[in-house]
Amino acid sequence: MVRESLARRVVLLVVSMVMGVSFLTPVLDAAPVVALTEAQMYFYGQNNILFYDPDGKGVNGRTCFGTLSGSTLYEKVLSYLLSMGLTEEAAAGVYGNMMHEGLGSGALLSHENGVDEQKDIGTWYSAATYYGENGLLVAEKDVRDLDDPEVMHGLGFIQWSFGRRVRLLQALAAAGGLDKYAREWDDQEGRYVYDGVAYDQLADMIGQSEADAILAAELNFFNTEHQNYVVAQSDVAAQGLGKYGITEGMNIIEALNLVETPEEAAELFFSTSEMPGATGFNAAGNVRQTSAREGYELIKSAGVTASGATSCGGNGNIADTAIMLSWEGLDHAKDDPKPEYVKAMQEVGTYVDPCNETGCAPRGASCDIFVSTVIRYSGADANFPPYGPAVQQAYMDEHPEMYEKIEADGDVRNLMPGDIFVVANGNGRHIYLYIGEIDGQPSQASASFNTRTGEHYAGISWVDYDMEYSIYRRI
Repeated sequence: MVRESLARRVVLLVVSMVMGVSFLTPVLDAAPVVALTEAQMYFYGQNNILFYDPDGKGVNGRTCFGTLSGSTLYEKVLSYLLSMGLTEEAAAGVYGNMMHEGLGSGALLSHENGVDEQKDIGTWYSAATYYGENGLLVAEKDVRDLDDPEVMHGLGFIQWSFGRRVRLLQALAAAGGLDKYAREWDDQEGRYVYDGVAYDQLADMIGQSEADAILAAELNFFNTEHQNYVVAQSDVAAQGLGKYGITEGMNIIEALNLVETPEEAAELFFSTSEMPGATGFNAAGNVRQTSAREGYELIKSAGVTASGATSCGGNGNIADTAIMLSWEGLDHAKDDPKPEYVKAMQEVGTYVDPCNETGCAPRGASCDIFVSTVIRYSGADANFPPYGPAVQQAYMDEHPEMYEKIEADGDVRNLMPGDIFVVANGNGRHIYLYIGEIDGQPSQASASFNTRTGEHYAGISWVDYDMEYSIYRRI
């Protein structure tokens, strides 16, 4: 595959205008505007090279902006929940819990009430009675040490606490340093600057795109945190959910989609995710159910539809992005991901523990996570399912308007860079990306669960024997 070097394609564009008068003299011949690839935008951003980016998707270090549909904060949140694959009833149930946890205030960066101001030091934090007979005695660290997972302090519109708060801050930081807004402290007032500020007011203070970027980062974090939540047998028995076919060990999203009303979805989400181990609502259950019903009615009345939380700074070129996020050649261990790949996972919501600043294993070394990260980060599809080759294949089958199934019949000439291979046998599925030719050889980019991280190399599999392959192309 022939690729022009970055050095040959750098375009310097300098335009200075004041009151309509150009200071560019003499007049220069107009040069064609060349669309930058994802690799070029990443290179320029990392090296603080200014570049022309009319879509505002990748300006110097920020590669993702919020692209949620809806005219209000609440419509945008519901839109995102629908994009997770939740039914309208299930999305409304989750929304009902969010409203009670903090979203109802309309603020994105709320600090848990009772530990958000200097004056609270030395008083009892009564909201934390779950963790002690009288609650918790607020100390200096409870107010200021946000990176300590032992501190109760909740953060965000869902009031993430303990280790979840720390991971939320990491997600905000990875989305372009957005954690600064959660940390900014006013010494004179003795409180966090943006604590409790309503979404619309926050947008006026820091800009609409920045406020939406915070919202998108928090929603992506929420999505990541709930991919592995499962239903316990106690939930099934106590709530009578077995009638819907919900069983122990079922993924929470799958289970939520089986219930029939927003109220039931609100209760299931509460006992499984909000308060793990609970067998039903607490005293605020009616409030959560009422908000769930209101969310459902808002979906219907406002015509809320699914939309992804991020559109990253790619040009939709899956193959270029796959090469950028993967190592060249084989034998790169599961705990040796390319730094760009780790960064991309953090930004598009596929970043899963046990990942840290030094590596990701085993979940980072997984075929499905690698492919979903590439597709999301390229900008080709922000809603592509993050995990599970079978789920990803079903998604492509269910969206023929976006993904065309290709009949290549073993002929590489029928392939295009960026085509998605799904290989199936009786033991499961493997998913990888065709990236074109390397040194004249048809090549792929892929990873392997618990074995190796993202790599690109010569060779693709035209599968015979007892295995089947399917090929999909993003239209």
